[in-house]
Amino acid sequence: MGGGIVESHYPARSATGIPRNTKIIVTFKEPMRTATFIADGATPDPVDDTINAENVKLRKTIANPPTERDFITNMKAAATPDGKTFVFVPADLLGSPSEPISYTLRLEKGLKKANGDDAFGRFGTFYEWSFE
Repeated sequence: MGGGIVESHYPARSATGIPRNTKIIVTFKEPMRTATFIADGATPDPVDDTINAENVKLRKTIANPPTERDFITNMKAAATPDGKTFVFVPADLLGSPSEPISYTLRLEKGLKKANGDDAFGRFGTFYEWSFE
């Protein structure tokens, strides 16, 4: 946000009380290369599309450093036709019915703009935020 490529995202940074069945939405200031976000985005049915887990990483924030089991990779993914907005839907409910749990979504350096340029520029490596 600010001078970067990310225009907005939901949930907001440091948001609390987010529903367990939430969708995570990221909007960019310019079109992005869909295949860097969606692993099987070439299929005609977006219901079957999943995240590119190399570049889109959701994990429980409490684990530092995180282990493989802390990452949530079973997420569906979709993009708007203009390539600016991406929606990620975890297959299972997030969190716990009895206590708040913090999550961090990290967008990695492998993400590309539609023109092939690095999403976060030559010196940027990732973009992340946490919510509960």
